[in-house]
Amino acid sequence: KRIEREVLVRILKLSIPDYDAGPHLVNLAGLHLIKYQLSRALGKVGGQSRPTMVCEVVAPHRSLVREVSCSQYEANNLLPAQAVGAVIDAFESSPEWQQALGGAGAFVKCKELLLANFSWGDDYEGNNDPATLMREFKSAAIRRHRQHVANIHRNYGREIGLVSRRGTVKLRYAPNDSLLATLLLANVPVRIELHQFLAHLYERYGFIFGDREAELALNADEFDKKAFQANGRRLEARLTSLGFLRRLSDGCAYVENPYKSLV
Repeated sequence: KRIEREVLVRILKLSIPDYDAGPHLVNLAGLHLIKYQLSRALGKVGGQSRPTMVCEVVAPHRSLVREVSCSQYEANNLLPAQAVGAVIDAFESSPEWQQALGGAGAFVKCKELLLANFSWGDDYEGNNDPATLMREFKSAAIRRHRQHVANIHRNYGREIGLVSRRGTVKLRYAPNDSLLATLLLANVPVRIELHQFLAHLYERYGFIFGDREAELALNADEFDKKAFQANGRRLEARLTSLGFLRRLSDGCAYVENPYKSLV
């Protein structure tokens, strides 16, 4: 899509060596694949309009932000498998399938439908019964999904520095310094205010760091203003240590891209 190309091109235009740009391109590619998978899964499952990710800036102690991030990670991790189930359920309820069940030679017709729609059934060796055929198809689809596409969210998330188990036994969204740098270089042309940067990350990626975005996206039992304000302050400290943030006054903090565009 245009937005995905835009952020990749912005990295390539920065005044940094190509070998330094490479890791940022990898981070962005992995992030957009995760976002695409979760968005497509939500479209099949229904519910909220787009995926969100509460991002903990690692705290020394357990907090509500960490708990919500863990629960959101687990829910998002289940979405692709739920989408597979939803697609199969919709197919099983379709007039095409129901019509095949009702006529003569139901098993042959049902098997042909599965082959035509899902390229599955050639190796089926079970009973000549449509119900057994569908049950085996569901089992095979989920099994194959778990071996391949289901791993994108977890594995890609860990590789790009979005998903972490640091400080806890559970996985959750806790972006590392490399991913934070990627997000800033790809989304800040020169400089913008910190609250605008956080709003932009929420709109583009569904990332939630501070209290403003958390209040918009979360249920009342998941939101605590002080906890998310503290998370925002930890993010500010991280960005400052990375050389990406400058505070001009108590109410004015800017994130800055230190690399000029070559174009």
